[in-house]
Amino acid sequence: PVLKDFPSKQELSSYQLIVDAVFGYSFKGPLRGSWKERFPIINEICAQHHIPIVAVDVPSGWNIDDGPHPQDICLNVNVLVSLSAPKHCAKQFKGIHYLAGRFM
Repeated sequence: PVLKDFPSKQELSSYQLIVDAVFGYSFKGPLRGSWKERFPIINEICAQHHIPIVAVDVPSGWNIDDGPHPQDICLNVNVLVSLSAPKHCAKQFKGIHYLAGRFM
């Protein structure tokens, strides 16, 4: 389902999969706003309940070139689906990596 509000911890723990499509590849700078409080909750619940997180193109909170920001909060992603071509940050990714796109 598409949610209008952030789920409670109990609701979040009932999910079988989380799709990370929060920020696009052009996201820059430190994590801000309500996501700074939400990402640790998502990471905690997913780790406790073994819920995989699948990122689209770039894991949210990552720098497009360098990967995870060392002093910032990022989602702990298990699967990365790169669109068209892997971004430079994919070199830092340690989970399952798929390449999706339309190829001629």
